[in-house]
Amino acid sequence: MKKGKGKGRRLSLGATLAFSAAVISFLLAAACIVAGAIWHTRATAQEREELGDTLAHELARAVSEEELGSGEPEMRERLTDIRDTAGARRVYICAPDREGNTVVADSETGTGEAAFDPDLFDVETILSGGEPGAQRRGTRVICPAPIDGADRLLYAVVEFDIGGAIRSATVWTAMAAAAAAVLSAMLSALYWLLVKKSVITPIKRISDAAADYSEGGNRQAFAKLRFAGSAELTGLANSFRMMLAEIEVNNMEQQELAVQEQKNAGDMALASGLNAAARPKELPADRDYPFRLGGMVNESGRALTGCFYDYFVTEGDRLCFTLGETSGEGLSQALFAVIGETTLKSHLRSGMPLEEAVSAANRQLYEMSGGAMYLSVAAGVLDGTTGRMKIINAGQCLPLLMRFTEGRFDKTGTLPQVPLGQNENVSFTALELELRQGDRIFLHTEGIEDIEDQGGRPFREELRKRLNELKTRMADPAGQLRLISDAGGAYAGYSGAIKPYALMSVEYCRRDKMEAHCVVSADAAGGAEYIDFLRKQLRANDVPGKQAAETLVVADELMALCRSVASTDSRLMAECAIRDDLAVLRIRGRMGGSDPLSGHGALTGQADFVRRSCERVLFEHGEDGDTVTAVRKIGR
Repeated sequence: MKKGKGKGRRLSLGATLAFSAAVISFLLAAACIVAGAIWHTRATAQEREELGDTLAHELARAVSEEELGSGEPEMRERLTDIRDTAGARRVYICAPDREGNTVVADSETGTGEAAFDPDLFDVETILSGGEPGAQRRGTRVICPAPIDGADRLLYAVVEFDIGGAIRSATVWTAMAAAAAAVLSAMLSALYWLLVKKSVITPIKRISDAAADYSEGGNRQAFAKLRFAGSAELTGLANSFRMMLAEIEVNNMEQQELAVQEQKNAGDMALASGLNAAARPKELPADRDYPFRLGGMVNESGRALTGCFYDYFVTEGDRLCFTLGETSGEGLSQALFAVIGETTLKSHLRSGMPLEEAVSAANRQLYEMSGGAMYLSVAAGVLDGTTGRMKIINAGQCLPLLMRFTEGRFDKTGTLPQVPLGQNENVSFTALELELRQGDRIFLHTEGIEDIEDQGGRPFREELRKRLNELKTRMADPAGQLRLISDAGGAYAGYSGAIKPYALMSVEYCRRDKMEAHCVVSADAAGGAEYIDFLRKQLRANDVPGKQAAETLVVADELMALCRSVASTDSRLMAECAIRDDLAVLRIRGRMGGSDPLSGHGALTGQADFVRRSCERVLFEHGEDGDTVTAVRKIGR
């Protein structure tokens, strides 16, 4: 036995089994003995009742009232013979009445006037013509029978005493219990020996072998365990041996995995450092560039991937940008991506045309890898002064273009060409675009399109839907990328469904003298920003001072009305177009579907003022938002 911490002593498995067997054997034997004693007592009582009833009726039929009066000695002798023959305790004849039972003749005392037990019979039942049956009084069994043909009520009674039978049953029970206890002890001992040989000893050997293994022993100890007549325990030992073999194999795999993870950690640190060093620097905030842009790489915890984006500005506000990835994952692919990105950037910085720069980078990368590794790239150049853009798609996803006037992203006509480094003899062709203020181009790698939901549906079509939402279109380029990345993460059925990807968004911002726009917040700061934007547009179009001042007042009231129905955290897009002597002011955003110029109370005067000051005011409600357009003469 073993004493556990904080607990009492515990029985071993063998002792527990032997004790359980002994208790069960004793309880079963005791139950059988007690049941036998009860049955024996009841059977004896029933036998005496049947015998007494038979003798009492025979005596009642054989005795007449004349015989009772013929003399006491003969009747007593007759009753005594019946008692001795039947083994009864007493045989007598009595006359019951309401005051008791007078004994007429008795095997013990003869006749007399002695009163017998008045509760022997149910007198009311007898007087009403009923016949009492056999009764038990403690250890006495009393069997009466009426004597027919007498002038008065007479009953022949045979009485037995079953106390002796009960005492015999008790003695038998005690002896049987003692014998059962001895037998239970012998059977328990035999059971213990059998269990010890066939179960306890084998289990102890298995336990000792397991303890030896846990202390550094060899698992081959299990191979020596053989148990005759117990295939189950032999199979258990074999199972232990196989399980330990699997554990050792798993431990070796875990060790190899730990070594590999340590190596990967070093590779990932190196690749992450290279990727971070290759990421473009933010454009200086002190310069007003004619474009806005944003880029991001989502690696989903795997830094050994070749996704990247890059941009830089050369003389004359010439923006060069690239986005791409290598095939496969690993340190070699990550290094190749950095080399390819640097090579392409070097040729673009040289000032050569886009087509020549991409072709030169392709030849250099092919000489380096021999076509074993390649770079899928989208590269472009945007002239910030004219808005002209050239873009080449070398094995990348089709860029998406949004014209500000249309307000929707659609695919461009840049058909995929051969990735860089796959074939040295390739002539690349660029797609030329004319961008105006507010136009955007969205670049992405395949990882964002390949995200799948729980049903296995890709994010490809959902991507364009999310891009065309008003909230996404009105966000700045960096905010737009965050919204798309968050939408892809929410769309994924599980985290493993997200592969690494790169995103980039470029917006052309140079204002046209005749038509321009700005995006502002729906608060007081946004209103002030809108007025400053409009003042510059009116000055650029030579609008007279008085007309410009009045137009600014009308625009301020119009913006205040739109802000009153828009939520404070929303964004509003304000446009200004100058056509001859007309100024078209347009404000777009989510205004709850209600016309801001239909206000009541304090806003009624402002709405009336705007309507009187304009040639025309129009409100339109659409699925993507609400639009208020005001046309005013400027009298140039």
